[in-house]
Amino acid sequence: MVFSCAVFAAIASTSSAQVGRTPGAPPWTDTTGESPIYPVGEAIPVYRAVLDLLYLDGDRRPPVIVMWDTAERRFGGGPCPIAKCPGPKWSHKSKIDTSTILAFARLSPKRPGIRDFGYPIPLVFISNDDVHRMTADGNEILAEHPRQDYQSPIAGFWAELDRKYHGAWGVSVMSKVGLNKGQTQALVQIYQWCGIACRSNEILFLKKTAGRWRVVERIPSDINIDQPSGILRYVGPSGTTASESEILVPDSKTGAPPEATARAAVYRAVLDSLYFFQGERPKTVVWTDYFLPAFDSLPRRPGIDRSLARKFNFLRTIRAPLDTRPSYRVPLFTLPMDSVAGLKVRGVALDSVAHTGKPLDLGLSKRYPGAWGMVSMSRVAFNTARSTALVYSFHFCGEHCYNKDTWLLKRIGRRWTIVDRIPSLGESDLQVEPLRYLGLDANPNAYRPRRVQGVVTDYTTGKPLSFLDINIKRVLYSGAEVSDPPIRTDAAGHYMLNNLPLGATLTMLVPCTGQPHAAQIQGIGVMPGMDTTINFPVDFTVCDTTVVAKSEPPPPLNLVSGGQAFISNDSARFVFPQQPTQAYEWDVPLKGAYPGGAEYMWGVQWEIADSAAGESPYLLWLIKRWKAGGPRNGPLKQLIAGVHLEPMVECTTCDGVVFEAPGTDHSRVFATVEKGQLIFIIRGADAVSRIFPKIPTTVTFSQTVRQTPLPEYGPGDVSSSQRVLVNCRNSDETPEARHRCDVNH
Repeated sequence: MVFSCAVFAAIASTSSAQVGRTPGAPPWTDTTGESPIYPVGEAIPVYRAVLDLLYLDGDRRPPVIVMWDTAERRFGGGPCPIAKCPGPKWSHKSKIDTSTILAFARLSPKRPGIRDFGYPIPLVFISNDDVHRMTADGNEILAEHPRQDYQSPIAGFWAELDRKYHGAWGVSVMSKVGLNKGQTQALVQIYQWCGIACRSNEILFLKKTAGRWRVVERIPSDINIDQPSGILRYVGPSGTTASESEILVPDSKTGAPPEATARAAVYRAVLDSLYFFQGERPKTVVWTDYFLPAFDSLPRRPGIDRSLARKFNFLRTIRAPLDTRPSYRVPLFTLPMDSVAGLKVRGVALDSVAHTGKPLDLGLSKRYPGAWGMVSMSRVAFNTARSTALVYSFHFCGEHCYNKDTWLLKRIGRRWTIVDRIPSLGESDLQVEPLRYLGLDANPNAYRPRRVQGVVTDYTTGKPLSFLDINIKRVLYSGAEVSDPPIRTDAAGHYMLNNLPLGATLTMLVPCTGQPHAAQIQGIGVMPGMDTTINFPVDFTVCDTTVVAKSEPPPPLNLVSGGQAFISNDSARFVFPQQPTQAYEWDVPLKGAYPGGAEYMWGVQWEIADSAAGESPYLLWLIKRWKAGGPRNGPLKQLIAGVHLEPMVECTTCDGVVFEAPGTDHSRVFATVEKGQLIFIIRGADAVSRIFPKIPTTVTFSQTVRQTPLPEYGPGDVSSSQRVLVNCRNSDETPEARHRCDVNH
């Protein structure tokens, strides 16, 4: 923003162009006889070739091109006008005549007015005075429609530009043209604004062949792509410095398809893969410029050369404009980023009934029935022959539900095929259907109807309880509890709950007749794709208040006994035992609880050599830390959502301090939940060798819950630990077999 304002001021400050040579000035500053209008002569077809490059994108083009009304000398960067200049030499890759370079470097300071030179797209010209007027008019628009986000001093200009020249891709400022003596080579500089914090400043090298000018090389000078505004689009180069210049090879020489054609085919191939899940497709696809760029580095892959990787690392941060959406096999709608806030407002009203706590998710699902979310993509990076492509996608399925992926594609003939899908970090906390989480780690059964069934028996006799009424309570996202319709067992004591709400915490209660308490309370944490059996007994003796307990309660169950540990050269998997409950409560407001304090802790620890202490990890831990606003309720998957699994290294110069192993890739070292069981996973030979230079014989599982209220000291611990043989497989056949891998059980 500051730079944009400075450039406006700089251009205006030289509006009084020199009309003659100043005594003692270099000869190229002489403007005598120079035309007051521009372009003239060969500069006209050069200008047209530049605009063709920037503003013709297949069959897409802006309705109007907004240009600065004067041709400038130069505005930063480029070659030096004398033989020897201090500082680094101007970098380029093409063979450029010295006369071309000097002609451009020695452009006079005269700023002739640009005339309409007959371009097929209408041209409009603005001046510094126009900028001030448009900014003032736009500020009035913004005052009438205030927004909560920050408004820069020049935000009004972009608001008025959109109103007055709706559909324009930005504002372009062009320099005069430097031509060689034979007028077959040219250098020209163009500065293009695409928003408050979006700009490109580059020098273009052109050649004239068979009477036609063509851009040969794009040489970046100054680039900023932080914040394109609205429909404006970035049309600058795919690099940030002159050393990252790009040679443009004609498609006729490479046999490559036009870029717009190739780009649309790449987008379609990615949509086909992303939106095909277990044999199903959504009823509609929502294409948006609501975009969360990738922040991790691109992993090395065969087929991705350094130049393509560099180009992609730049382009993946630029969202594709809305009008680049491809034709597709199912209805495809566009949702501008500015309209997302409206969906949330609509969802707030809907959520007063649904009680999801996710109004944006609810608004999206109601506005686009049958959609699985909304998707945005980056600009596509191609190699020179357009036979290899990289593109980044962001699929949004909720305020805490998204997956980010990088796609590597290859072209064979006209067909693009996906070679690799490289996931980035995402969140799978899905709360509203029919939205879907589509990450590579998505549960294949996630979107099947959820069901719980089982048999209810009498605790004393063991016989099924026929035609027994069971009350159903459901905890809303807000923490409030509501009653769902009760169910009844059949003659065999069998019950069934179908079409369970996603992510819900349910409780089945068997009431004591005529009493306020229940004979049995059975919790259910509903998880995606759940189809499970929960049999439970009912002890009606608790309804008899005259019964007195005759013995002490049994000792607490070791919750990690029966765990399994598998370690190979390229993967590791640590499976915690099935927990006795599927419903969890966290962020419990106990005395002494504090933000960042550990509330749930799981660990896997092993012995390492003394010589490796302080160098190699000896512990994997997953810690859910307390934060204000609870209590919160939900299944285990919701409890650990967003929590990193950390390989820990001992600090040998500290007292009891540990730290996370540097360079941990959390896309390969993570915790997940499968069939209600907590699992630690390490993927890839590199990750395994970093954590386990030597595979241990045994590991120790541990679990601690810090929710026991101690009035004087605050939360206390309930802990379990168990040493387990590595690469020993348990069985569910008998209680003994389930624990046969335990050491000293």
